Amino acid sequence: MMMHGFGFPFFMGGPFVWLILLIGGNFLIRRFILPHVHEVSRGGRGYSRESSFGSTETNIYRLAATHNGKVTVSDVVTELGIEPKKAENILESMSDGMRVRMEVSEDGNVYYSFPELQRRA
Repeated sequence: MMMHGFGFPFFMGGPFVWLILLIGGNFLIRRFILPHVHEVSRGGRGYSRESSFGSTETNIYRLAATHNGKVTVSDVVTELGIEPKKAENILESMSDGMRVRMEVSEDGNVYYSFPELQRRA
């Protein structure tokens, strides 16, 4: 009796085929399944893969550090090149009252203040 391909026992190319299937399956799992699982476990929305959001927040912190701890939506839009509504949504979501505070000046401008990044005199 002769077995070929995917059969057991592993004769005549069987191990090679299984090795290719294992390597391919490992690649597919690491590339497509695990990022989804990790994002959902961190409270994400699944396959949206908004990895740029986190780096946008980091860039906003860097921008605030160069602006003495205060930025406006316009600062974020012009420096980071994102849409005004998206910049406003990100800044509002970052505003927690401690690390980032939303403040309105006397002339009505909205500033987002980063107290930890303000220079001390």
